[in-house]
Amino acid sequence: MNPAAPDTTAATPEQRRLLAAGMLCYGFDALDFMMLAMAMPLLIAEWHLTLGEAGLLGTAGMIGVGLSGLVLGWYSDRHGRRRALLASVVVFAVFTAAIAFAHRCAGRPARSRWCKSTAMKE
Repeated sequence: MNPAAPDTTAATPEQRRLLAAGMLCYGFDALDFMMLAMAMPLLIAEWHLTLGEAGLLGTAGMIGVGLSGLVLGWYSDRHGRRRALLASVVVFAVFTAAIAFAHRCAGRPARSRWCKSTAMKE
């Protein structure tokens, strides 16, 4: 190692805040999938879903993850990561709030799940 080279091992406060924000966003996203798995038996009973329909809920979420990775990757390349992250957090929040009205949308839970899951991926 060159003694004249600057020390690049220490993170700046801005880098630490960015890392914490990214971890927080990812944590909420992971929590969302975990809560769906834990709530699935209740959803099956409440909405009278077949196992195939319940599987479609999880599948819709994972399809949303893949597609949003493509869309938000393209968006962040052209408009910046900050805008892409902010847009995904807003969409995630809107569709999370929409879950409160899911009982009024019988027959459409997979569509709501897909829309919500597309929001948080980059």
